[in-house]
Amino acid sequence: MWLTTIGRSVTGVAVVLAVLVASSPAAIADEPVVPPPTVPADQPAPGGARHRVIPEGFLPEEAVATEPLSQPDVYWARNDGPNLPPMLSPCGRPLRSDRARVDGRQLVLIGPTLWKGARLVVYRDVKAAKAVVKETRSALRRCERHQLANGETTVWSSAPLPIGDEAVFAGGQQFRDATRVPGIFRGVVMRKGRVVQTYLVCGQSTEQPTPDEPHLEVRAMAAKLGRVRWAR
Repeated sequence: MWLTTIGRSVTGVAVVLAVLVASSPAAIADEPVVPPPTVPADQPAPGGARHRVIPEGFLPEEAVATEPLSQPDVYWARNDGPNLPPMLSPCGRPLRSDRARVDGRQLVLIGPTLWKGARLVVYRDVKAAKAVVKETRSALRRCERHQLANGETTVWSSAPLPIGDEAVFAGGQQFRDATRVPGIFRGVVMRKGRVVQTYLVCGQSTEQPTPDEPHLEVRAMAAKLGRVRWAR
């Protein structure tokens, strides 16, 4: 679902990205449904100057992002701090529960027609982190058919996953009237203790996103979070 070659080679990452782009030939010149949820390098996220909780190197993507990519139009973006822009936003706005963040880090792999984000957020306590997952589930149901300004509609689906303390799969497909058009979201929101991990792909594919995957990277992060005191 995310970077299936993570920890092997960065060449594999570029191949995964190229395959996803090629799966929608008619959409090669099109941008993702929404822009990547990043902050420009010269405009650091508020509160991001100091790492409060998350140790350096904790996300496996941090190591992968240091390796050179073979495609000149593909690059990594990293942001730190609690006040990151919305990533999975079924209703097109931030979650109320995001105000309880105390630290965050994300790495986003960005290409011409899609992006892939991995985000780790630490909340004030377990109750606040539970509220995030609950609010995400509610938004996926409430905004099941979300109308965009360009006339397209994002149709969301979701399913619970037995990972960590709780997890939810989120999938989105783009439609113009009743016609399926290029554009997908595919991701997982997983909570372990007071930490919420989000993996999300947004691109121009026309495949149908489903939860029927092993989600090995999500399971690995849940196990890793279970071994650190600051996630409790």
